[in-house]
Amino acid sequence: METCLDVMAALTDAAFRRDKHEVLAAASRGLVRARILARLARVLLCLSEAQHLHFVRESDEVGRMLGGWIRSGASR
Repeated sequence: METCLDVMAALTDAAFRRDKHEVLAAASRGLVRARILARLARVLLCLSEAQHLHFVRESDEVGRMLGGWIRSGASR
């Protein structure tokens, strides 16, 4: 949960910065960390299959949006 909040904080910070690349890169690293932790939680039976699938769908969507924001900043 804390890692997901860190990702959200980084995305919020990026909204208020002119140079967003560093903060978006940190959010991307955090998202990867959250995905790894979710897989581990599933293996340890701390998350049900339904909870894990919900996280996977939502984190994929965030990842696609984050990738788009990073690419759009790189093209400027």
